Amino acid sequence: METCVPSREMQTPEVCLPKAWRDTEAVDYLRARKPVGGFLFVTVTQLAMVWWAYRRQHIQLKDLRVWFGALELVARRCGLKNDREACYGTKELRTLVAGRGGEEASIKRLEAVGLLSWSETDISFATEVSEMRVSDVSSLHEMLSQIQNHRRKVPVPRQVVRLIASPSKRCVIATLLGHLMRCLYYRSGECISGGFCKASWVAEVFTIDLRNVKASRKFLAETLGLLERVPLPQSLCNRYGQKVIINLTWNGAAVD
Repeated sequence: METCVPSREMQTPEVCLPKAWRDTEAVDYLRARKPVGGFLFVTVTQLAMVWWAYRRQHIQLKDLRVWFGALELVARRCGLKNDREACYGTKELRTLVAGRGGEEASIKRLEAVGLLSWSETDISFATEVSEMRVSDVSSLHEMLSQIQNHRRKVPVPRQVVRLIASPSKRCVIATLLGHLMRCLYYRSGECISGGFCKASWVAEVFTIDLRNVKASRKFLAETLGLLERVPLPQSLCNRYGQKVIINLTWNGAAVD
């Protein structure tokens, strides 16, 4: 997990639009110093690495959720005073992932692949593909080549981290990760929410069914209220994808 502020080099997808469209309210995006509940920086590469490891069956779906649970555990301890030492246990992790045991096995699989390192006093996460203990990562590089500016840092809301750590379906997780990559940025001390994301792009990059992406986006928007789809002319959507805003005031309310 990265904690430093990213450079200003990244740009939201709106800069690629014709000026006439950029000057309209239809391409406005939200700004906030931080989302409700705070956020943590995770690179696009890290998000891709953990998903790729799952899709290549190096880890299980629960292991992926444990990885996000570990992010939350570290975030909870970021404000510890210098004279206090962090302490990590699987009991707290089990609550986050709504598990019934087996979290230790998930940690071991994540460590075996090189995605994280866990001890009682420290949790660290791989940040580069070279840190992964997998012989063939060619398909991971192919995945990253489909993601523009994949080295940038995403200000992932902690509410979203906890949502992924909870028993979420794999298609919902993939769809959410894709929209985080395309629609959430950090610049000049602010989180900037808003971008264009094609469902077909998510399906191709994350190797999941297109219909499931569309259904998951509908669930995230209409049921959870985490995503907001901005109406645009169909011709613009066909070219750039759906305009989506990630709700920075989403409070992580549970859904029945």
